[in-house]
Amino acid sequence: MTQAKKPKIETHEIQYIMVSKLDKHWDAITSNSKKSSSFKKDFIDGLICRAPDVQEAVTLFIRRYTDGTPDKSWLGKSFGFERVYRGKSQYTYSIHFKIREIQPIPCPPAFKNYPIGWYQNPYHITANYHLQPPFLEDMATTDDWRLFELYCHYLLKLLGINHLHPFVRGRNKGKGDGQFILQDLYVIYDATLRDDFMETKADQILNFAHKLKNSRTVSIGDRQFPLKDIKKQIWIITRGDESREIFTSSTNKSTIIVKEIPFKKLEMLYYTRLHQEISETALCEQLKSI
Repeated sequence: MTQAKKPKIETHEIQYIMVSKLDKHWDAITSNSKKSSSFKKDFIDGLICRAPDVQEAVTLFIRRYTDGTPDKSWLGKSFGFERVYRGKSQYTYSIHFKIREIQPIPCPPAFKNYPIGWYQNPYHITANYHLQPPFLEDMATTDDWRLFELYCHYLLKLLGINHLHPFVRGRNKGKGDGQFILQDLYVIYDATLRDDFMETKADQILNFAHKLKNSRTVSIGDRQFPLKDIKKQIWIITRGDESREIFTSSTNKSTIIVKEIPFKKLEMLYYTRLHQEISETALCEQLKSI
């Protein structure tokens, strides 16, 4: 008799996480069962209460033990969502649902510490629909380089970078689109829609690097910042797929890293900051290595 293969699942494919402490609850619901389940509003993530409008969702079910017994987990699909009100109040309700295709799996590490309740997976694509400013969608489609440049500035602002200064349009030839400093990181950035930027911007990038090598301070707004002991980077922000280091320019006193940074990488960092607590120091480290 061959043993059934356990389902292989990527963390980002899971849309919902449902955690219960009811004994023999999830494992009592099989693929052929007509049983349904529910959560009261107080145990449901507010964003799910806002609109449980999916027809079905890949769901991780967790049975949480409090007596030291190892937790169990299953993967399946929840569907048939229905809001059921208790009494006459529009604020007191449960969401009922059915389950199918449930199979035991090891709990992914990212979800091991979730408390009792029903949660939206922050790594799933749908988790960020309500967090997306309209300009981010426009960044992926616009053919106007001026808009893309402006939106890059907005996106960097959203990341929590306060000492950020765009260069005056029309006077920035050879300077890039803007600059920012965050703790011990200084960046000159330039936004482009062109795929051949390595050919069209080669001289400009070399000019950035040359100026940085000889700069001891930088003015951002009405403040002067010393560049001693500061990590210096040049970013070419594009619509590419992957970040990459283009080249490194080093002297005895300074190292300058030139990178291609897809705006989608910055967008994902924006979402991460909304879902997690990230200190300014941690943000700076992530930007250094993005």
